[in-house]
Amino acid sequence: MGNLPDKTLHGGLFNNIFFEVSHSEKLNLRNPEQLRLFHLEVSNNLFVFGHLQQFIQRNIGQYVFSRAQIEEYELDGNAFSVGLDAMNVMKANANPGERDSGNDLGEILLYVFLEEVLKAPKILSKVELKAQSGSYDSECDAIHFLSSTNSNGNSYYNIVFGTSSIVGDVKDAIDAAFDRVAKIHSKSEQEILLAENTIFTKTVDQSTAQKIKDLLLPKKGKKHRVSYDTAFGIFLAYDLGLNPNNYTNQDFEVQLEQKMKKDIKAHTQYIIDKINNLNSNKGLYKIGNLLFSDIDQNEYLNELYEQILYNYAIKQLNLTHIQNYADFNVTDALRFADLLSKSTHPEKREQHHILAQEIVTLLLYSHPDNETIRIYAGFVFSNTGNYPGRKLIASAVDHTDMLDELFSAFRSDYLAIPGETDMKFLAAQKKVYQRLKDEYFSYSGPTSMGKSFIMRKFIKAQVQTGVKNNYALLVPTKALINEIRSQTINDMKSDLEKYNYRVVTSSGEIALKEKHNFIFILTPERMLYLLIERPDLKIDYIFIDEAHKLSGKNRRAPFYYQVVNLLLNRNQPHPHFIFASPNVPNPEVYLRLLSAESANKERSLASTYSPVVQVKFFVDENEGKISVYNERANKVIDIGALPEVDNLLNYCLHNIHLNKNGAKNQQTIVFYGSKQKAIDNAINYAANLEDKNDARLNELARDIEREIHSDYYLAKIIRRGVAYHIGYLPSAVRMRIEDLFREGSISTMFCTSTLLEGVNLPADNLLIMGSKISRSKMTPIDFRNLIGRVGRIEYNLHGNVFFVSEKNKTKKEEYIKLLDKNVPEQVLSIESSNVLKKAEKEAIVETLVSGSVSIEKQKGISEEVYLMMRKFALILVNDITHNRNSIIKREFEEYLTAEDEQKIREAFLNKTVQQDDDINISVDQTSNLVRAIQNGLAYPEKDSSGKFVYNDILNFLEQLCSIFKWEQYESTTLGRVKDGQHTLLRWYAVILSQWMEGHGLSFIISRALNFRKENPHSFWYNYKQTTYKDDLPHRNSVISDTLEVIENIILFSISNYFLRFSNEYKRVHGVTEFDNNWYEYVEYGTTSPLTILLQRHGFSRETSTYIRNNKTEYVLEDEEGKLKLRSSLLEASNFNVRREANEIRFNSPEIFDLETYI
Repeated sequence: MGNLPDKTLHGGLFNNIFFEVSHSEKLNLRNPEQLRLFHLEVSNNLFVFGHLQQFIQRNIGQYVFSRAQIEEYELDGNAFSVGLDAMNVMKANANPGERDSGNDLGEILLYVFLEEVLKAPKILSKVELKAQSGSYDSECDAIHFLSSTNSNGNSYYNIVFGTSSIVGDVKDAIDAAFDRVAKIHSKSEQEILLAENTIFTKTVDQSTAQKIKDLLLPKKGKKHRVSYDTAFGIFLAYDLGLNPNNYTNQDFEVQLEQKMKKDIKAHTQYIIDKINNLNSNKGLYKIGNLLFSDIDQNEYLNELYEQILYNYAIKQLNLTHIQNYADFNVTDALRFADLLSKSTHPEKREQHHILAQEIVTLLLYSHPDNETIRIYAGFVFSNTGNYPGRKLIASAVDHTDMLDELFSAFRSDYLAIPGETDMKFLAAQKKVYQRLKDEYFSYSGPTSMGKSFIMRKFIKAQVQTGVKNNYALLVPTKALINEIRSQTINDMKSDLEKYNYRVVTSSGEIALKEKHNFIFILTPERMLYLLIERPDLKIDYIFIDEAHKLSGKNRRAPFYYQVVNLLLNRNQPHPHFIFASPNVPNPEVYLRLLSAESANKERSLASTYSPVVQVKFFVDENEGKISVYNERANKVIDIGALPEVDNLLNYCLHNIHLNKNGAKNQQTIVFYGSKQKAIDNAINYAANLEDKNDARLNELARDIEREIHSDYYLAKIIRRGVAYHIGYLPSAVRMRIEDLFREGSISTMFCTSTLLEGVNLPADNLLIMGSKISRSKMTPIDFRNLIGRVGRIEYNLHGNVFFVSEKNKTKKEEYIKLLDKNVPEQVLSIESSNVLKKAEKEAIVETLVSGSVSIEKQKGISEEVYLMMRKFALILVNDITHNRNSIIKREFEEYLTAEDEQKIREAFLNKTVQQDDDINISVDQTSNLVRAIQNGLAYPEKDSSGKFVYNDILNFLEQLCSIFKWEQYESTTLGRVKDGQHTLLRWYAVILSQWMEGHGLSFIISRALNFRKENPHSFWYNYKQTTYKDDLPHRNSVISDTLEVIENIILFSISNYFLRFSNEYKRVHGVTEFDNNWYEYVEYGTTSPLTILLQRHGFSRETSTYIRNNKTEYVLEDEEGKLKLRSSLLEASNFNVRREANEIRFNSPEIFDLETYI
């Protein structure tokens, strides 16, 4: 077969240390055997150990380390340190001479004799076995490889399992050794698989490897492939029982050899009996290699994969009574999976690992009782570094003793998560984790990779080691702020107080006035305002999650650019910049924000590895078929006929995802591109279900009825285990829905594009009901991000994506086109001609050169692009006037002459009011605002009863409309004009007054419903103008509109404008605070000082209001007159209050009176 692995031993001194004693005894086995005797060098009637010690020291590195590790030492020029490092490894493993540790003399001498005498090169020594086997404790002391030739001159091969025994009596030594052989034999397949993990790593040349590949890959229909016998190598050492004082030097050596011959003769038959008792008829085992350049093109492999996929599909769809399983060789499929899991191909390794996982995962589903598949799956997940997957297998079976060992907690130090006792990283996660201390780093991976999880664990480890830094995590939405904040606090708990850290999510939190280190979790807008308000705030690390927002048409992208710009241009050391994005092939592109030189591949990592399997189905009403998609062959495989049904979605949900194949409750997400379709279809589906009588569902439904409205559809369908997940839902409700979905109480969730924003909702099934988001076609990156939401590794090994084609709607071919299209290399939005074209950049320059920032919206330019033009123009103005060299400035250089820059500099530096770093507001708006405040404009006062006056609010908003040019810059909302009036401002004023007065959502919604009843005309329902009827559909439309206005208009648009008004008011009047600050009233939704204080400690508006309304029960004053919260709040009857209190007790412990709380 060519060159096999060479021995690793430097054996030149062997024959000077060990002397062989010839004898005539035979074991008379059918297979080749060797029974050989050796003794140590003798001098003066004593065995000489000094030379043996030198010999072992010379070879200790080869014993401990693999060939690959030795080669790395040599390449690094560190060959001299191999032995020393090996000794350190052994010392760390166990005490000298400790059995089963690799430090036992018998285990070391076994390695020596197998390599030097048997000529069987080492695969794994005991030390390596301990490291490689994870939780599986190998019974053998070494694994070696032996090549032999039979009588016909053909080569055959043995995997040699070694065991050693050093015992005083020879019979006892034989017994101990064969007891170990029996254990090895009983677990030989696991031992074989363990050996294969490293057998060919950097050990054979290319020619030999090709021969091995041709011989060993499974071939269809061939039973006699190259195979491996198992063999056993036994090293016995015992006490001869000779007294050296009784013999002369010459006589002693003679007596020594005679005694050894006598011992072997006396025990040969005993050894034969031991072998016969083993009944060890040889089984044939196949072994693979690690050359994988074209294994994925192997026809037999692809045929097997398609058959596996087909069998999975008919079982998943419950069609086994109609369709027969495909018949194929499961053992061959497992061999391929095992080989693929060991791939080290530089470009295809991750794809091979994914395919290996797919094979064993789908086989496990189709053959849940096949223990051989489970054993192979355990090794596949171990080889691919998928510890959570391996753990899931272990938890899913009725353990035997062997499986308890095989699938128990993975003990690999490499994958250990610092500070976590029972959690491990995926191998792909670990690679990222190791890079997070880099000055700049950008990484991407599939949605299921857990990118934010890695960030949180890194921060936690830093905190627990005493590092005093400030960390900032940028997330794309406010909803994610709440989720990540909750996760971070629950990760850290008492460590926050112990190491003096606080988690902060807004610039108004009390903690910022105290001396702490901080973990900021903010949107880019909030981060920008924090940096503007606190220019001296030190940021040591900034993690920019969902960094793909920096590409494409996204009105919020400029805020990311500006945050990076400010952090690079402060009089402080730069923070570490870490970018994370999903499915981006070139994550280094985001490092261009720092400098052109930073964007190199060495500073980035792009992984395609996913720990879960995603199977794609088509449910096509146009063709009347259900099919499964083989992405590896770009092939549609028909599974069965689709019957004619009245409602295709309901058919899918009732007949595809239901719990027919096991006890586990199936979790399903249904995706629609529009909010109204998601809501309508959730209601229609739930109408056919019964209430689940689930206590937690009923509790949430009652809370929604009480806190939002009794007619709200969501409350009714939640009782039936159905919900919809919409961006404008109150955060407390949304988080509880997410929790109940994760726990399985809610089984079906209808979602919109909020699912793309990083929300962690694990699902078994995802139904995609169209290829658009709103009216736009889904981009490849959004598509991959969407389907990546199914099959989360914390919960399951696989998930199903159903692409549903309703009659005369999205065609199957549109889905296939998206599936077949890879995510293209990303370009920064400022550099992309698909976002800002040359003409638009020239228009920006022309406007700025004229001394204005009022950019005219050209015909054909979308609202999204226009907003980006405005904000990039404001960044460019400041870059030029402050001599900053940002990516924005660099991108506009080709459109700017030196003369242009000088004109812009002079025009804007000479203005009375200059453009600042707030890119929400332009200098023309600020100039108008300053003049108005100087002329006496202020927030209107409340009336004598402390209420806001509606007409005063409306008049004030009308004034701001003129000042901030809302008709130009907010033309679809705040500045919308109809029949000469700002019709929406009247609607917004109603909600704003109730919000600032601190009323609950149910009160605000009731007032909104009354407003609609009193003003029924010009009511929009399902994109059509009609008259308000005050029926259930129209009431729910008003409820949804009100919630959306609060989230997007009151708490975002109006809040930002009020913030700017308050800041300018302070500047003009020279004060740091003032009464009647409407920005605070909007931000906190109240005028109550107690409610505001509680929110500044991190409580939500709803919980703060609850505490205020129950002040006598939960609030007290300490001896210094400071407000404290009683520990009874931690056990409040209200779920949301109880949940928040038990988090905030860790993040703001000073506000709680916990002395009596246990």
